[in-house]
This record gives sequence, structure tokens and C-alpha cells, in this order.
Amino acid sequence: MRISITIFLIVSFVHSANGKVAIRGKILNYDGKSVVYYHPTIEGVFTPYWKEVKPSASGTFLIEFENKGIGTTVVGYKRLQYRFFHDENSTIYIELDESRFFAKDKAMYSAVYYDSLRNLVTVRITGDHQTVNRFYNQIQRTTYETLRSVEGNYYGDPINKAKTPKEAVQLIDSLIHAEKIRILNLPLGFSLEDPNLEKKNKEIRDFLINEMHAFYGTVFLSGMFMKRATEIRAAGNDSTKVTYEKYGPEWERLIEYFMAKWKDELRPSVNSKDYNEFIESYSYTKENYKRYHFPQTTSSLDSLMIGRFFKTNKLLDFDSATTFAYRLSGMQLYLQNQLFYSPALLNAIYDLEEEYKGSQHMMFYRPQIEKLKAYVQAESKSFNKAKIINKNFSSFSELLKGFEGKNILIDVWATWCHPCIEDFRHKANIEHFIDSGRIELLYISIDKKEWNDRWRQSIKFNQLAGYHFRGDVKFIEDMWKTIGGYQGAIPRYVLIDSSGKIFKSTASRPGQGDALIKEIESLITK
Repeated sequence: MRISITIFLIVSFVHSANGKVAIRGKILNYDGKSVVYYHPTIEGVFTPYWKEVKPSASGTFLIEFENKGIGTTVVGYKRLQYRFFHDENSTIYIELDESRFFAKDKAMYSAVYYDSLRNLVTVRITGDHQTVNRFYNQIQRTTYETLRSVEGNYYGDPINKAKTPKEAVQLIDSLIHAEKIRILNLPLGFSLEDPNLEKKNKEIRDFLINEMHAFYGTVFLSGMFMKRATEIRAAGNDSTKVTYEKYGPEWERLIEYFMAKWKDELRPSVNSKDYNEFIESYSYTKENYKRYHFPQTTSSLDSLMIGRFFKTNKLLDFDSATTFAYRLSGMQLYLQNQLFYSPALLNAIYDLEEEYKGSQHMMFYRPQIEKLKAYVQAESKSFNKAKIINKNFSSFSELLKGFEGKNILIDVWATWCHPCIEDFRHKANIEHFIDSGRIELLYISIDKKEWNDRWRQSIKFNQLAGYHFRGDVKFIEDMWKTIGGYQGAIPRYVLIDSSGKIFKSTASRPGQGDALIKEIESLITK
């Protein structure tokens, strides 16, 4: 019997001085554990952080936040994201049918693009601004969690593969033209009773067009990053060997032209996810688009962080609202996600708190700020259960020789990996295997060489008892090649038997219930 689960999300915006937003919903046949997450626009800024609400046993939930002016909000449930355009007096209704997740063979599920899956699951979207919101949730750009990934994105790859700047420009222009026509033809309606409606409709269209240009700006810059990375890899990371065949002065001039054009034409719109994503890509490109080789010892993480908060934004001449949004994403990067702790970061946070006193956004980070304070105070306290392996190993097998005759659980991680840090909370589930000597715990960090202090601090802060090794580039390449599977993705857990052979190349994560425990028991009783 197939279980039909229908989700009703009612987004209502109560008119008030502060623009109170209420999102009401119900999940029929609720599984009792999944959460609804959302990125609201607060104080006119689309949040880089997300909040969660757990539905009641009956599946009902309520989200409330305050905002002034128009904004965009992303609401997510499981693997789907929905974006809503709203003003201060809007009611939006969406109905989803989760049974359609499994309308086809489950093996096909992972191959379905999220935008296609979303269209399949969505029953209807109605209410205020329903034309805009239906448009939002039919286009690909709504689906992306981020465009600024190392592997690029659906649109960025064709830009990377363009053979000439002219070809790249033609591709971007065609994408922009097609979407702009759709925006201009959106039937937003008219009213004889509201003579200002046409003016409001023009403001909405202008907002959507501005947002669209920001999105495709990020697409273009992502494609350029991929093209430059391809050229760097081809030169073996040696700037003296770069041939400029795929990426060189002609492409650099195109980047300069587009950056100047976007700087002049894009309106600040920090209530837009796409605009804030563009600013991230713009700032990185502005500083690095001519660099083909990145020395590993020139900048400490503290200096990068200080630059992010207090120098880069002045260099790029952002307006004050964009500067604030950019700094917030920096807090998400260094404080919320990466869990990097240092006195310099704490001092920077103090300065930001003073500058943005009373901001709801700063209040959101208060728990992390208190955690940072506690860490800095306790940093000098000793933690002696970590066994650092200081010897350099050029291969994965050479490292394992030191553990001959022992079963090993390997945790491949990095200090910048938030899911890795989250997994540390669940290690208590397997401690009895380690304490009894039936298995050794070996942490392998892929952090850069110049982040040695950060790596050691993170071990101390997270109380990571066990063996620790930080490999160089040669070791890491050999490790991925040896263990196989999806290379580069962390956290990654590997089980090694007492003969030094791989027992399970992709073991379960500690937070996945009893799965890892059962795998360890299978290894021990082998």
C-alpha cells in the first residue's frame, strides 16, 4: 500500500509596521521526525543561515518572523526547496503530494533533477503573487542551494566549455533573453480600483529582472572559475607553465567587461538570494581572476577572515546593505559552518556586534559567539588523549603499516567541514569498541599545511581522542585513489581489517543510527 503524504504550506504576511510573516503548514501522514527549514528575509536581508521548525505529531507547524518591505523566502522540506516572493500583506498557499516522490522505480529517484522532481510533487501554488511564485518554482535557478561550488553548476559547465569569449557571451545572452521574455509576459493583472497596481507590477518585474541578471552573472563567473581551474591543473599548478590556451588575456578582458557592467547596472537587492550569491562570486573573482597559482603559506586563516569582514568590502565599494549581507555570510562561513575559533575572530565579532547593535541577525549568532568565547578562554587547558602522528607518509599503505594487526576506523575530515564536526557529537556510540581495544580510531585531516594550528586547535576543542594524521597533497591523492568511491567528499569513514585490507571503503556515519555499530561488529567478528 502506497502512503500518500500531502503538504500544505500557507504563507501569510500580516500587515504591520514591521511586516510580520507567518508560515502555517500541515504535513499529512507526517513521519514524526523530519523538519521544515527556511531562509527568511529579515530586516530586508535574505539570511545566509537557516532556521528549523519541527511539526507537531499531527504534522502542523508555524513559522513566524518579522520583516519590512518586500522579500524572498526559501522553504524546504526534505530534498525540495520552494522560493516565495512576498510583500507585507501576502497570503500564499502551496500543496505538495509526497507520494509522487516514489511514483517511479526508487533507483531512478537520484537521477531526477530537483527542478523536475519539484514540478512532479507540486500540486498547486495559489494566493497573492501566485503568478510570480509559480514562475519562481518552475525555473531552474530556484533549485540551487548554491552556484559557487568547485564542480560548477548546470549552466556554468557550458560556459566553461565555450571555445571563445564570443561563444560564451552568446550563450549567456540567450539564457537571459529567454527568461526576460517570460518575466515581461507574466500576467500580473490589473485593477481599476488600484491605480498604483501597474507601478507595483513594474517594481516586481524590475526586481525579478535584476535578480535574474545576478543569477546569470554568478553562472558566468562560475564557468570562468572552472575554465581557469582546468588550465591550472593542466599546468600542474605551476604558473610558469600556463599556456593561456583555454583561459588567458582575452577571457580576462571579458571578465573585466562584465564586472564593470554588473557593477553599474545591478541594483543592490540583499533581499534576493541570487544577488547575495552574485556578490560572493564577484568579490572572489575581483581579487583572484588573474591568479594562476596560490601559494600555500602567504595568508593565515585569521588574515583571510579579517579581510573578509573589514577589507574586501571596502575594496569592492559595496553599499552599506550589501556590505552587511556580505559580512553575515562571512559569519556563517567562519562562525556557524566552519566552527573556526581564534582570538582574532572573537575580536572581529566584537567589532561587528558594536557596528550592528540590536540586529536580529547578530542575535541569531549569539549561541555560537558564546561558544567562541568559551573556547578562547579554555584554549590553554590541556587535552592529552590525542595522539598526533608527526611523521610524513607519501602513501596510504605506508601509514597503515603502523597499525599492523589492528582493526581501524578511519575518519577523513577537515576543520572547514561542518558535517564532519557534527559527526563528532555521535562518536560516543562507538567509544566502547575503542576503549576495549577492539578497534583503533584514526583521523586523517585534509587541511592545508598552513592550517596546522587550526587543525590542532580543532582536535583540542572537539576532544578527539585517537590517532591524528594530516596528509600532504601527494598522500591525499594516493589515499583517494586507494579507497576509491566518490573522491573528495567528506566526511568519509573507512574500515580497515587487521591485515591492512579495506573492509568497507565507505562506512556509515556515526550519526546514522546503529549502521556503523553493525559494520564494526561485522569487522571484529570477521
